[in-house]
Amino acid sequence: MSGTLHKDGIPERIGSGARDVCDWLQFTALGKLVCLAVFFYGLFALIVFTEPGLKIAEYLIELVVMIGCNLFGAPSPY
Repeated sequence: MSGTLHKDGIPERIGSGARDVCDWLQFTALGKLVCLAVFFYGLFALIVFTEPGLKIAEYLIELVVMIGCNLFGAPSPY
């Protein structure tokens, strides 16, 4: 009989690999880094590849430029 033995001695064959991957992602530093990378890559894709995302990014860039111009006394480019 193949598979790993669970705590109570019952062999578990289905889902043990997925459980190992989930444990690795949840409890290791590299796994957490992979989760963060996937999250930010997805967020970046939503911003770049959708029309509302591009409008939000454009608004945020304008806001940062306006705040920077006010802080440093530069004329506003808009």
